[in-house]
Amino acid sequence: MTDFPSGIKAIIFDFDGTIFDHSLIAFHLIAAYPFDLFRIRNERLVRKSFTGRDYASPEEYFEAFFTTMGKDCSRSPEHLRDWYFNRYMPRMRKVLKKHYKARPGMEELFRRFSAAERTLAKIAVYSDYPLLKERMEALGLSPGPELPLYGPETFGAQKPAARPFLCIAGDLGAAPGEVLVIGDREDTDGVGAEKAGMHFFHLKNRKCWDTLYTLLMDQSPSAE
Repeated sequence: MTDFPSGIKAIIFDFDGTIFDHSLIAFHLIAAYPFDLFRIRNERLVRKSFTGRDYASPEEYFEAFFTTMGKDCSRSPEHLRDWYFNRYMPRMRKVLKKHYKARPGMEELFRRFSAAERTLAKIAVYSDYPLLKERMEALGLSPGPELPLYGPETFGAQKPAARPFLCIAGDLGAAPGEVLVIGDREDTDGVGAEKAGMHFFHLKNRKCWDTLYTLLMDQSPSAE
């Protein structure tokens, strides 16, 4: 993308791999507690198998997710839910805080778009992992109430299901064709955007980020 698409009223950012470069994240998660190697591997395999699934509620999604995990490791869904939210996710936040940081200029980008009296687009962040606010804070970001955050606990779905993208667009007051999705994965972020009838920018590397950042800041009235 060398020119910013015209008519964009909302931007949906992916989190992992987009807001920050998540290279070696699996290694750092395992290194933080090697005894959970097989459980972390199981979680990632189950997550992959849930690609595109869309449940009627977040509770139904998590019940199915932890039940599937339990079949492979002979643990109850309740036990795995407790491990996931009370051990694994806190550990993930510690790993993010220790080894990662947001892409250059991300905090300023969010601040400028949020503070401007008139902006090109409203911004939201959407992740396939829960507790997004806490994970953003672990990267040193300060998401305020003006920045909508979405995850599986919001929709009970996983990318590239189209419904979450469409719901976010509705919350931001934009039609699907007025939304730009920014993500590092074509198979989830890109396909989800395509299913929802939205534009997509594939953030493949640091050079892509530098280009995108310049385009976005050029659109911000605060940059004038």
